[in-house]
Amino acid sequence: MIKTTIHSMTSSQIMNSVENSQIDIGITYLFEKNQALETSVLYYDTFELIVSSQHPLSRFAHLSIEKLRNIPFIMLSPETAGRRFVDHVFKTYEVSPHIVMELSSSEEVKRMVELNLGVAIISKMSVADELRHGTLKMLKVNELDSTHPVGVVYKSGRYLNSAMQQFLADLKGMPETQFLGSE
Repeated sequence: MIKTTIHSMTSSQIMNSVENSQIDIGITYLFEKNQALETSVLYYDTFELIVSSQHPLSRFAHLSIEKLRNIPFIMLSPETAGRRFVDHVFKTYEVSPHIVMELSSSEEVKRMVELNLGVAIISKMSVADELRHGTLKMLKVNELDSTHPVGVVYKSGRYLNSAMQQFLADLKGMPETQFLGSE
């Protein structure tokens, strides 16, 4: 039998905690390579621009990153994988976003965007319900167009008993819609 406890933490914290054997298995963005860890991709995610359905930009389906220069942004906190990706894209295109809020989880970011306090770039997987209910709208920004692997990590060389092996197999068999990320 496996006793599971779920901890919400950033990608780097997950990697460190698995490497230091504080946790057995992590599910995270696989941006960083680490020789001490085994990884296996579960699904691919994208980061997308989201706005409130009340926001003036909501009438567009497509924007260039240039159009985001003076828009109030609600960002994930700097240590999250999503934020590091967004910062990298903005730096590449020499756009300095107007950041009005930094929050630690996508749930908080989504609520603030729904209240029309700014726009955000977060995981497409995390906004499925809001898009379905029409409280948020997703706009295509070509410069954000890349997929990011999300997967399971565990320590290299670690003995995995049959329960752990079954747990990993079950994770790999789950549809991607069952995974909820905190960043």
